[in-house]
Amino acid sequence: MRLAILSSLFLAACGAQTTMVASHPAVARYTTNIDDTKSAVHDVLAERWMNIAPMGSDGFATPRECRTENGDACKRHTAFDHGTSTDEQTFLFQLAARVVPTGEGTIVSVVATLAPSKPGGESKTYEIGKGDVPSWLQGEVEKVQREISHKLAPVRPNG
Repeated sequence: MRLAILSSLFLAACGAQTTMVASHPAVARYTTNIDDTKSAVHDVLAERWMNIAPMGSDGFATPRECRTENGDACKRHTAFDHGTSTDEQTFLFQLAARVVPTGEGTIVSVVATLAPSKPGGESKTYEIGKGDVPSWLQGEVEKVQREISHKLAPVRPNG
């Protein structure tokens, strides 16, 4: 019994570490026209975030949101907290999607950034497509692209 408790505590402690993976933008090509594609991308982002901002004429960005090193939402403080705080490192997470027309449909590229919420310190800024990032950050980008794919039919290579 004691061994089971100790091993579960050990696994929980190991799971708390952030796994790093090589990053890459989630890119897909769709046969839909530019307006339908932009609408689908906006709808997917709006399902998860309330305020989607246009990025130029061809993209959208989510508002920055506070995340922990493991990708969890930061704890909300209320009037009843009485000034309690945590020393946990927090980051500002932001996702962006760009829609580019081509002769064979449209291309959707989804990227994200993760920056320390407090300047200074040892934490660095992570950006999809520029080196290793926490695995959950890469997963967020891929999840959004999958959700876009459910709304639009992706072009399959060789077929």
